[in-house]
Order: sequence, then structure tokens, then C-alpha cells
Amino acid sequence: MKFLKVNIFTKPQGIDSLCAMLCELGVEGFDIHDSSLFDDFVKGNIGIDYDYIDESLESLKTTPTHITFYLEKNHQGEGLLLEIRQLLKCVSARDAEIYGDLNIEVSLVDEQDWENNWKEYYKPFCIGDKFLIKPTWERIDIPQNKLVLELDPASAFGTGQHATTKLCIEALEKIPTKDFKLLDIGTGSGILSIAGLLLGVKQVSIVDISENALKIASENIALNGGGDFTAFWGDVCYNESLVAQIGGGYDIVIANIVSDIIIDMAQLGLFNKFLSQNGNLLVSGIIDQRLKEVEQALENANFEPICINKQEGWNLIVSKIIK
Repeated sequence: MKFLKVNIFTKPQGIDSLCAMLCELGVEGFDIHDSSLFDDFVKGNIGIDYDYIDESLESLKTTPTHITFYLEKNHQGEGLLLEIRQLLKCVSARDAEIYGDLNIEVSLVDEQDWENNWKEYYKPFCIGDKFLIKPTWERIDIPQNKLVLELDPASAFGTGQHATTKLCIEALEKIPTKDFKLLDIGTGSGILSIAGLLLGVKQVSIVDISENALKIASENIALNGGGDFTAFWGDVCYNESLVAQIGGGYDIVIANIVSDIIIDMAQLGLFNKFLSQNGNLLVSGIIDQRLKEVEQALENANFEPICINKQEGWNLIVSKIIK
């Protein structure tokens, strides 16, 4: 299979909001190329001093700031690329000071190149107080007092580098998890379910509209010692049978997706069906501009916010059902 490799060149301050706009169009699985990533790595996110740094990582110091993603080389992918070009033209004309010219480069690659080329930039790093995210192909000395989460995200969303994923893992660290039952909606690579299992969750259900993502997530769960988990394939907003199969009584429900789907799920009463009366609902993938809409949808669905955490223009809401 052939893929379109798309590079969009922007300014550092425009990366997060640009990714949010592209997410709204249906793009996922971004690679971020920015010198700040090199700086963060060298500063010792994992508490290690480096005498030698791989040349591929060293090159991040001078790389032009850009984001990379891949689209299938078919009618749907080419149609989406046309929408993206129109979006970039409008955004650049409106906010060039923030985003720059938003030049775009498109090239054709094979599936094998798509799956492997990004790995040179994906290095171990820490999230929150407890987690070290380690790509399966990396070999490092493990710092003390860290939960090591092994991950090969392949083509699924969820490397742990995106602010939405970090927000979810940091929130999981702060709520009760021991022997709880967790539902992960839009599981992607499975990283949030694995984090839950490492924190003591006893049972996990993972859901995704991508059958390939469920395969990747299942493999990643196995890499981390396995656990009691069930995988469900489909769109919960349009499949009543799937909703019935997933069931309810979950102590933790996580939906790290996009604002429109969170709003739809709230309006359909799906969070209420899935969550136990005393459970915690974690929703993320919410850009600043959509936060009020999501808050209102959750309030209308009888949820009250416990906290709202922000990071790099993204938001996570932790809430409970109003008794």
C-alpha cells in the first residue's frame, strides 16, 4: 500500500493549535519536529546524563519546525489533503504571525517506510510522577521508582508525547485505581489502558473504531504483562448493540478523543450508561476553543466537574455523576 507523507512547516507556537485543527478534520498520528524536543530530551527527562546522542536526534537542533502525518493514497486520502490545503491557506492568511506561511510538502512512500521512519525520533521519556514510556526497541537503564510502560504504537494514535495523553496519565495517577474496572474509549495504541493496569486496575475494556488499533493495543498490553481485558470494535455513537456489549458499572471511563465525539456521547447519555454511580469520567482531546461547549454538554448530561487540567492548549475534564 502507498501512503502520502505530508509535512507542514509552521512556527513552534503554532504546533498545538494546528494539530487540533487537523484532528478536527480527521488527521491523527502526528510526528512533531521541533528543536524544543531535543532540548527536553537532553535536559534529562528520564534522569540520565548522556555522553553521546544519536546523530538523528542531534539533527533536531537545526530542523525546521514542522509536523508530519500520513494519509492513504486513495480517493479519501486525496480528498482530505485538498481540505487540508484549503485550511492552511485560510489559517496562514489570518494568523501568519503565529503559524508562518504553512508551506506543505507531499511525497509518496511505501507502507514499510511509514511504519518505521518515525521511530528515530521516538525516545524514552517520563510522564507524571510515576511513568517512564519506553519504546520497545530502546535499551536504557531504568530509573528507580518508575513504572516502565513498554510501547510500540505503530500506526495507532498514542505515543504518549501528545499533551492529551499526558493529561490522561497524570490524572490517572491522582485518582483511585486499585482493583477498579476501566473503560478506554478510542484506545489507539492502548497506552492509557496499560497505564491503568500498571496502577492496579483489575479489568479493562478497550474500544476503537479501528480494528488495526485494537490489534496494536492488544499487542502492547501483552508486552506489559497482559491483564484482564476485552476489546470492542465499532462506533459507540451509532451502534446500540455495541453499547450493550460494553455494559456498565465502570469505575473509570476515559475518552481521549475529540470534542465533537465527547459532546455526542454526552448528549446520547453514553457516559451515564458506562460509568458507575461513584466513578470518575476523564475526557480529553479538548482544545481551548471548545472547552465551554464540552463543559456544557457534560453539565446537561448530569455531570459535575471535579477538576480541569490544561496543557499546551489542550484540556482534560475529570467529572462525576451528580447524585
